Amino acid sequence: AQKFIKHFTTLGVDAFLVADLMLYAIEIAQIYTAEKFINADLFYKSILTSYQQTISYLIKEGVLNDFKNRVVAINNEAVRQNWQNANEFNAILERFDY
Repeated sequence: AQKFIKHFTTLGVDAFLVADLMLYAIEIAQIYTAEKFINADLFYKSILTSYQQTISYLIKEGVLNDFKNRVVAINNEAVRQNWQNANEFNAILERFDY
């Protein structure tokens, strides 16, 4: 998904659609891990990086408020699933004054 997201941004696709796709990719990863545990640190680190990049993109494009509920839901799901880096998800949210 990251490859397509990068391509869409270079093509000038609407920021709202790109943001939706970025969040969707993270949400799908969380749905998968809710059903099947992944024992790979790099997977969780990658999702955290995507989360941070997504929030930065939302802020840059001025659409963060439109997606706030989904951003918070992703954080809550990382905590609910007891992800090893759930505290880092919390820290990212706290930096953006939720």
